[in-house]
Amino acid sequence: MNEKKKLTWTTIAHQCTKRYNETEHTVTGFAPKYLLEGKDITIVPSELKKHKTHSELLQDRKLALENSMKSHNYNKERFDKKRKNYEFNTGDLVYIENGNRLNRKKLDELKIGPYKMLEKISSSIYKIDTGHSKSQSNIFHITKLVPAKEFAVLASDVFSFPVEGEI
Repeated sequence: MNEKKKLTWTTIAHQCTKRYNETEHTVTGFAPKYLLEGKDITIVPSELKKHKTHSELLQDRKLALENSMKSHNYNKERFDKKRKNYEFNTGDLVYIENGNRLNRKKLDELKIGPYKMLEKISSSIYKIDTGHSKSQSNIFHITKLVPAKEFAVLASDVFSFPVEGEI
């Protein structure tokens, strides 16, 4: 009978991490183990591998950083195309995105509120009066907020469909 040896989840996690670190990254073009330790992990036999100098490793690290920054800027540009920049002030009314899109039930409201803006903690973090007793539950990132005025306009467009006989 062919029985497989059972491994603990920590052993499997270590093996997965090791394999990941030895795999070439699509963005940087290099394996993390090579960039960190200088160890070439390619499947080419050691007799055929070109041994790299320290200066070549430094050049590869610089190239990996440039590739990573290029990918970051591309992804940022794509994200920012759909993002709306709002400026909120203390006392403004806002709607809050209702949870994660993946965890929301089918008929749950998309946005809840309106709630009063209490404080601007930073350029992207705001304290909102939601009525929760935990102070952490009243702090939201700007991407989760929509001004009440804009949301009311969007909602009126959605619900302004023609009624029979009005056409």
